[in-house]
Amino acid sequence: MPGLVQGEAEKSEIRKRSLVARTSAVWLGFSLLIVLTLLGNVYSYFSVLRLEQEDVRTRSEFQSRDQLLDQLANDVYRASAVARDYLLESDERRAGTRRTDLETIRARIFNALATYESNSPSYERANLATLHQSVDYFLSLVEPPLQWTGEQRKRESDSYLANTLLPNSERVEKLVRDITVRDEREVEESERRLQAGYLGLQKQMVFVSLSALLGGVAAAFLSARRITRLQREAEFR
Repeated sequence: MPGLVQGEAEKSEIRKRSLVARTSAVWLGFSLLIVLTLLGNVYSYFSVLRLEQEDVRTRSEFQSRDQLLDQLANDVYRASAVARDYLLESDERRAGTRRTDLETIRARIFNALATYESNSPSYERANLATLHQSVDYFLSLVEPPLQWTGEQRKRESDSYLANTLLPNSERVEKLVRDITVRDEREVEESERRLQAGYLGLQKQMVFVSLSALLGGVAAAFLSARRITRLQREAEFR
């Protein structure tokens, strides 16, 4: 009888240990699944936060360059008109006002172009040479009359207008169109980059979700194997 009682006690102890082991295995698998899910959510949160910050930065940069291009196009067009009016003006006082306006616009064109070039991304800088050359050529058209005296302006204005400004009017219009096209292209590029960022985030979140799911399945599978093994050991004993 004592041996029988001892054998039953041992079996009871084994069953208890088996139950504890199975419970531990289940909790281990469940805990691993929770940890993987939590890590996936944390990663997704910081990924969304990083994308939002990138979105704000990208939109701010492209908006700044968009404003510079708008200003550049408007100033080129206005400078051309003011230069023509300056050459045609017969009143010296009004001509002085036109000259001051033209000098102000010229300085603004210089500053806008320099700021645009310095703020442009590296992949755009290789395409800036043509724009810079076109703007420099335009400025070379409007700058000479600014150096004239009042007498020179009266004497040379008709000839300069007929032989220099008017023959280049189509080139000036083309410059304005080119700036506008560049502006539109930058807007399209900004949208493309933002869409690419969101698409990349979606792919990352899908990958993280699948990884968490596969990790949970693997944890459940390992737990089930451990439980099965413990059951067999308990039955064998």
